[in-house]
Amino acid sequence: MHDSIFGRRAVNILLICCVLLGTLASIPGIAVAGTVPEFASISSVHFSGDGTAGGAETASYDDPICSVDPYYPGCYPILTPMPTPTSTPSDTTKPTASITSPTSASPVYVTSSDSFDVSYSATDAGGVSTTSLTLTGKTPISSLGSGTEQTYTVSGESLSPGTYDLTLTVVDLTGNTRTVTESDAVVVDDTSPSLSDVTVSNQAGGDTVGVGGTVVISATATDALSGLDAVTADVTALGGPSKLSLDHTEGDSFEATYTLEDETLTDGIVWIPVVATDRAGKSLTNPSAITVDTTAPTITKLEVVGSDGSEFVTEGDTVVVSVQAVDPTSDVDSVTVDASPLGGSEAVALQKQHLLHINVIPSHDTEGWYGTFVVTKPSAADGPVLLTVMATDTAGNTETLSDTVTLDTTAPTFSGPSPTTRVSSRTSTISATVADANDVDWKTLAVTVERADETKLYVHDATSSSAGVSVDTTTGELTFSPKEAGLQLDEQKIRVTLSVEDTTGNVGTTTWTFDVDVPTKSKKHKQPTPVPTLLTHVDDGLASVTAVDSETETSVRITQATAGSTVNVTFDPVNVTTRTVRDGATLSEMSVTFAERADFDFRVEYSPTTFDAETPDPDGQSSVGYLRVDHEMSDASVESVTFTFDVNRSTIEAKNATPESLVLYRLVDGEWVTYDLNLVEETDDTYTFRATVPGLSLFVIGAVEAETDAPIVDAEATTPVETVTASADDLSDDAPTDVVTTPETATTSPGFGLVLALVALALCALFAGRRRD
Repeated sequence: MHDSIFGRRAVNILLICCVLLGTLASIPGIAVAGTVPEFASISSVHFSGDGTAGGAETASYDDPICSVDPYYPGCYPILTPMPTPTSTPSDTTKPTASITSPTSASPVYVTSSDSFDVSYSATDAGGVSTTSLTLTGKTPISSLGSGTEQTYTVSGESLSPGTYDLTLTVVDLTGNTRTVTESDAVVVDDTSPSLSDVTVSNQAGGDTVGVGGTVVISATATDALSGLDAVTADVTALGGPSKLSLDHTEGDSFEATYTLEDETLTDGIVWIPVVATDRAGKSLTNPSAITVDTTAPTITKLEVVGSDGSEFVTEGDTVVVSVQAVDPTSDVDSVTVDASPLGGSEAVALQKQHLLHINVIPSHDTEGWYGTFVVTKPSAADGPVLLTVMATDTAGNTETLSDTVTLDTTAPTFSGPSPTTRVSSRTSTISATVADANDVDWKTLAVTVERADETKLYVHDATSSSAGVSVDTTTGELTFSPKEAGLQLDEQKIRVTLSVEDTTGNVGTTTWTFDVDVPTKSKKHKQPTPVPTLLTHVDDGLASVTAVDSETETSVRITQATAGSTVNVTFDPVNVTTRTVRDGATLSEMSVTFAERADFDFRVEYSPTTFDAETPDPDGQSSVGYLRVDHEMSDASVESVTFTFDVNRSTIEAKNATPESLVLYRLVDGEWVTYDLNLVEETDDTYTFRATVPGLSLFVIGAVEAETDAPIVDAEATTPVETVTASADDLSDDAPTDVVTTPETATTSPGFGLVLALVALALCALFAGRRRD
């Protein structure tokens, strides 16, 4: 029985073991072995661990008691095979891992003592087992958290300067591993940048700057490991920001500009710090200085003259500009002069040098600024011309100062040339008056006298002056004496040319002509021609003349005289001789040239006593004979009047006078005006003189005392002289006489000692009732 029981149990146990062994044998890596002890039974098999079980059976009993006691004899288990379980697939997917910061593209820059954050992501669908970070050459940092957007602060790693790779390793629950690396993601830099060649200057490269000027800041900066982060300048000392960025230009160069606008800055040296900072935060400062100059330079001396030192210049002359200028803070950089009024540039640059021979600067060897320019087609009018000089210091501040130079492009002018009409060969002088806005350079004076057969040149020079030439530098009057020059004036046309320069070199000339009468000399008494009445002649007109002459009075009536016509009246020679002997002088001929149409009546009376006791003689002298012509025509109707006088020779000699000393006085506005009396003929008994005057008035013939030699002074305003210049052909005897309008020469209180005769030509219309239609 026992054997049977044991046999059955043994069989059961064996079956169970076989089943179990077969099932366990299907689990990879697990082996089941063993024996069933005697009288033992197996009710169940338990497994633990991973894997699946298969091939096992469930034991059951057909005897209820066996369920209570499986070991009861006769209880045999019945094994029911379990269903084979379904297999679960294995996990082969790696986790997800990434480093978001720092990266190769955007590394972190730190010093060896700095900490830094690492941002990463570590995830897995089945779960993450481990996460770690590793820096090149360093022990991995484990026990990091997993998930998205994770941050870990790296510190205390004692990193040496250099670059480091950053590696992230993630392992899931089944052992799958993900590794990511950011190369050179960490840069450790303990060295400051290199900063050199720091300069602060103005835009022109100078070391000063003024308000409105541009400051240029430049530097050379490098960093070998982390690289430069910024180069800045602190310009708060110039009124600007504390961090003015310098821009990278090329290579290792950086530059920035700043415009100075703060007018309240104090002049002086200002230091501008320039800072170079690398990406690890290491920096280096290197300052440079610039001088702030807000004060303009001062022009202390200025002289503008011609090259000869004169204040006068003309076109073609060189203008010399000399300047002294100083600056209290910086240096004077440039000095220019605006020469545009005289045809030059608006900014003629002066050169810095020693100033020699400058009038306004005391020292003859002084450092200053000097320059020249040439007057070329000046836009300014003659007269003082303002020239402005500008001094500029190295900071750009400017100061101006002006001086004048006198522009003179006008030649000297001539007035009052004399003589201009027919004169005697004994004419004492040829004269004219010279005027110029500048000074006349008298040493350039030349007097040219031309006759038909020869030309004579006479000069007035400082070293050699021709005989007969003299000048009055005060009045500008020049005179030429043909007699003193040894020049004989023949009976022909004479042309005189005067030439003179002013001190700027402008040349003035004038030319005029006159005719010369050579008096005929007769040893016999002048024999009058028995003419019973006046001889009259009308040139170029339709005037009619009626005349009645006697020993004491002559009446003349002229009608229908036209403008430009001349009426010539020759008095009875018998009466002329009688009057000359009786009165000492008389009028022998009279020519009237009319300026407009007129009718004219006049009456000539003779008397040994004055007609008007209230009219004083020139210089208070008394006359020995009087001649009065009453008329009713105004001076406006007369262009000129020519008188021919006969003067008793014995009367002149009795007064110790000479023919050359005679002059003609004309009373104008209460003042005596003088005119030349030209000797045209002489006999043993008489001298014949001729004079031309511009109008009718009261006239007196007088003589200058021989021992007095008193000058005739021009005291009345003159009008410009219009000169008609004759050609060479005009100098022939047949050429017409050129006409020159001659201004009157006034004399106040003339000092003449002898009054020979008085010709009274009344201005008022004393005989208006005598005019007839």
